[in-house]
Amino acid sequence: MDNQPDEHEDWFSPKRLTRQNRESRIKSVNELNLGGDFGIYALANRGLGMDLAAIRQHNLVNTKIRAVLYREILGNSKYITIADLGCGLGFTTAALAEEFMTNQVTGYEISEDACEFAAKAFPSINFLSEAVYPHARLQEKYDLILAQEFYPFTRTSEYECHLGYVKTLANSLSEKGVILITFRDGTKNSIFSSIPIITEELAKIGYVVTLFPLPFDRIRQYIPSYILSNWLSKLLASLLGKKRLLVVKISCAPTKTASA
Repeated sequence: MDNQPDEHEDWFSPKRLTRQNRESRIKSVNELNLGGDFGIYALANRGLGMDLAAIRQHNLVNTKIRAVLYREILGNSKYITIADLGCGLGFTTAALAEEFMTNQVTGYEISEDACEFAAKAFPSINFLSEAVYPHARLQEKYDLILAQEFYPFTRTSEYECHLGYVKTLANSLSEKGVILITFRDGTKNSIFSSIPIITEELAKIGYVVTLFPLPFDRIRQYIPSYILSNWLSKLLASLLGKKRLLVVKISCAPTKTASA
């Protein structure tokens, strides 16, 4: 019965994605769905080339600037243990390890092909082929949890889904840990609509929710000022109608930190 789709099940649900992962593992190259993540990851893991696999359509590849932006949002606090959810082929995971100067970084990804590829490309980093479920917790406690365009936050407007996942991540934080959730602005089916409810609910258990716009990666690459690159990105977004990325930061409230 586990292989049969549930008509009430969202396409991005962990159960359905786990089935798709298993199916992609046994399909031939000609049978793979190259319009989805699992097919692309299978091609990459089978050594058929980065260009053929169209990796850039499914993963952020030039990740150094993005890791720098996350550091600028977080400030100078130390983050030793880091989890990267939905890490794909591990490019952002590796950039986080370098930017935060730690080898205690774990990439979570349902796709076994993606994890195998990432483990070969970045052998010093731990990758887990594991689904993340709402109202649960990760395997360990982390100082920083990144959910960069993680499907449950970017493919639905259901606040119950968002709240369930956020509480899972909050339960998986170290004492002064921080969650960063990245998604594209203007997306109707995203966590954006749930921010007021999440803010209210998390305040009850001692967390603060803050929203940050991200400058475009290419602009930040040439303009080292976060404030100036953000201003230029806002201007360009307005003129060209291009959507920017937003980051929801969830951190311990000062009162919780002080009383801990």
